[in-house]
Amino acid sequence: MSLETATEHVRGVLASYNELQSAAASAVKAFVLYRKTRPGPSLESIKRSRGLEPEGLHPILAQALPASDLGALPSCNRVEPYSKPSTYI
Repeated sequence: MSLETATEHVRGVLASYNELQSAAASAVKAFVLYRKTRPGPSLESIKRSRGLEPEGLHPILAQALPASDLGALPSCNRVEPYSKPSTYI
C-alpha cells in the first residue's frame, strides 16, 4: 500500500464519522497551541544538534514505501536551502 493510498483511506474514514472529525479538529487545534507555546531549545541542545549528521529518511519508512514514492524525496532535499533559517535548530 502506498503512502498516498493510506492517506486517502484515513481521510475517507475521517469524513464518514462526525465524532472523528471533531476529534481530529480538536487535535489540530491542540497541536497548533502546543507549537505556539512550547519553549525554545536550550543552548546546550542547539550545540549538540549542530554536531549531528543529517539523518534523512527513517529506515523503517524507507522499507515500507515503494520505490516510486522514494523517487520524490531528493526533490524535497533540494527545497531545504530555501527554508527560513528561523526554522533550523
